[in-house]
Amino acid sequence: KKHGYFEAKVDDSVLVRHRKAEVIYRVSPGRPYRLRKIEFSTRDTVLEPLMNTVTANTLLKSGNNYDENVFEKERDRITGMLKNRGFYSFSKNYITYRVDSSVGEHQVDLFVYLNRLNENAITTQGVFPEYHRPYRFRNIYIQSDFDPKNPSPTLVRDTLLYNDLS
Repeated sequence: KKHGYFEAKVDDSVLVRHRKAEVIYRVSPGRPYRLRKIEFSTRDTVLEPLMNTVTANTLLKSGNNYDENVFEKERDRITGMLKNRGFYSFSKNYITYRVDSSVGEHQVDLFVYLNRLNENAITTQGVFPEYHRPYRFRNIYIQSDFDPKNPSPTLVRDTLLYNDLS
């Protein structure tokens, strides 16, 4: 089923000879379901302007077989892309899929949704959906005489090495 064979059938039979059993399986996978329409959406107004970027390099293509492994890779791709744009707290768990297999002809429509923070939280504590916020660098300081291979033990260190500069 993870690969789109929703109508697969498996039959088995057991042959017993001389206190040994042999099991024979007959697998009829049937026709795989294929992606017909893929639609991306979000209610997060901060992510909304990035939706064209999110969909530009999608791994999900119309006509491809339904494949949950590709869905997982797509979640990883979107998460990495958003983290590279400063959304460090974004997780692949914020990406949900809805599949509609009622369109016929062994096809499915796939709806990819980017959730807001707490959007699916079930609570009576007054937790409301929030928009994702990107992190930004405010100031960048370069200490030119700092040697990362021999740092002073009295300095507070929170450095990032970039092109042999810290």
